[in-house]
Amino acid sequence: MSALERYKKELESLEAEVDELKRKLALDKTTILRGSVTPEPNDQLPTDNKTPHETTSNKRELEMEDITPPRTHFGNRNKRAKPAESVDYIPEIAHHEYFDELINNLMVSSLNVLEKEETLKEENTALEKENKVKESTNKWNQLILQHGEKIQTENIYRLAGITTFPVNNPNKTEVEDTDGDDRFLGIRFDVFDKSLAKFSTPHYVILKKLVKNDNWFVFKTTIPRFVPLNILAAEYLNFDLFMFSKQVRKHLVQLQLKKSTFLDIQSRLKSPSRMEYDIEFSKVNIKVLNRFEMILICDLFKVTNVIVVGDLMIDAEGANRNVSIKDAAEVLFRGCEIRGLKDSFFKIMEECGLFIER
Repeated sequence: MSALERYKKELESLEAEVDELKRKLALDKTTILRGSVTPEPNDQLPTDNKTPHETTSNKRELEMEDITPPRTHFGNRNKRAKPAESVDYIPEIAHHEYFDELINNLMVSSLNVLEKEETLKEENTALEKENKVKESTNKWNQLILQHGEKIQTENIYRLAGITTFPVNNPNKTEVEDTDGDDRFLGIRFDVFDKSLAKFSTPHYVILKKLVKNDNWFVFKTTIPRFVPLNILAAEYLNFDLFMFSKQVRKHLVQLQLKKSTFLDIQSRLKSPSRMEYDIEFSKVNIKVLNRFEMILICDLFKVTNVIVVGDLMIDAEGANRNVSIKDAAEVLFRGCEIRGLKDSFFKIMEECGLFIER
C-alpha cells in the first residue's frame, strides 16, 4: 500500500470520528433539553421502549464520553504523522520587555550616570596632562631665562669641537684632602654632521692622574673601540694634552665623514641595488642593479683597494674603444680620498648608463 492510500484511509477514519462526535454532541443537547422540560402533574411515568438496564448503560457511556478527551491520533501510534508543509515564517522583532518601567528607568539612569562619570574622568585626565605640559613649559622657560646666558656660552665653546670640564670624584670621602679634586679631567668631543646639518652624539674621555708620578691615563671613555685611543694616549697624552685631543677628534671627524658619505650613496641607489658595510666602514660592498658588485677596502682617510665582480663594458669618452667597469673603477677609486669618493662613484654610474640623481 502506498503512502498516499494510507493517508487517504487515515483521513476517512478521522472524518468518521468527527461525524460520530457531532452526532453524540447533538444527542447530549437533546438530553439536556428533555431534562429541562417540567413534567405534567400526573402519576404517569414517561414511556420508553428501553429497559432500565439499557438506560443505565447509556448514562454510563455518556458520562465516560464527557470525561474522556477526544482522540487526536488516528491509526497506529507508531506511524509517523504527515509532515507539515514548510511555511516562510518571519519572527517578530524582539523588544526589551524583561523589566517593568520602574526598574528599566533606574537601569537607564544608572547607565547615563556611568557614561557621564567616564566622560568627566577623561576630561579631567586631559586637563591634567595639559596642565602638566604647561607647568613643564613654564619651568623650562624659567630655566632658559635663568641659565640662558650660561647655556649660550657653553654652546659657543662646544662649537670648537673640544671642551674640557671638571669631574666629581665618585670615590671621594670627607677625610680626603681637597687637593685631590684635580685628579680627574673630562674631555668632550663634538662632531658636526654635514649631511644631517646638526651635531652628532658627543663622545667623552675621562682622564685620571696617577698619584705616584702625576701622569694622566684614560680612565673612562665612549670613543669607539676601532679608534686607536691607547696608541694616541701613549704618543701624546702626557706630552701634549691639546695634541692628544686634536688627534682623537680628527679620527672622529673622519669616521663621521666616511659614514655620511656611504650612507648618502646608499640612499641614492636604485632598487634592487644595495650596500653592506661593517661598523667602521672599512669594508663596503656595493651591488648595483644585479649587474656588478664593487668591494671597497678603506682606511681612515682613503680607499686602499677595489675589487669588482662582474665585468661590464662601457664606452670610453673620447676614444673608439670600450673600457671595462673593472678598469674604470680601479683607476677612479684606488687611492681616492673619502672626501671625493661620492663624486667618483656618481661618475662611474653615469658612464655605465646607471644615472643616479645627485
